[in-house]
Amino acid sequence: MSKNLLLITAAMIAGMITTTIKAQYCGGPVPVISIYTTLDRSTDLGIGGEIGSMNEDSRWSYFGGVLLSIKTPETLKREKEISKPGETVYRQDLSVYMKGSFRLYKSDQSSFHAVSSVELNMRSQLDIKAGMRILLPVTDRVALSAEPVYSYRKRDVTGRIGLVIGL
Repeated sequence: MSKNLLLITAAMIAGMITTTIKAQYCGGPVPVISIYTTLDRSTDLGIGGEIGSMNEDSRWSYFGGVLLSIKTPETLKREKEISKPGETVYRQDLSVYMKGSFRLYKSDQSSFHAVSSVELNMRSQLDIKAGMRILLPVTDRVALSAEPVYSYRKRDVTGRIGLVIGL
């Protein structure tokens, strides 16, 4: 499974580089900003943002982002990350990532994308994620986003819900 995710991520990065070179001769990419919250069993609060480029002429897009996750003492106890009884600690985790996206389908009402990302958090843990991104346009420049992904490190499905804003 890890080899497949690694190959998918490598193929998406190679596609992004090829698309960037071809974009010089096409209509060009549209810069976007995304703001989102996470849906994750192991995190009590997760907020993040990403900036990137969605290509109109090509199916390939790329993004870079930051995610802040906060765990409460109850979650840490459940996951056996607190060793001392009575310890009340909130744990923050900051992650940075690079994501590639391949548009599978586009219509006036929605678009579906395959996504893959490489993420590094402040505890030096590397994670590879792969999944889908669904965009539902609200206006010409704003869309709602839902993104269920499989996390290889956590071996669990996580998700993000947010807004994508075209600049």
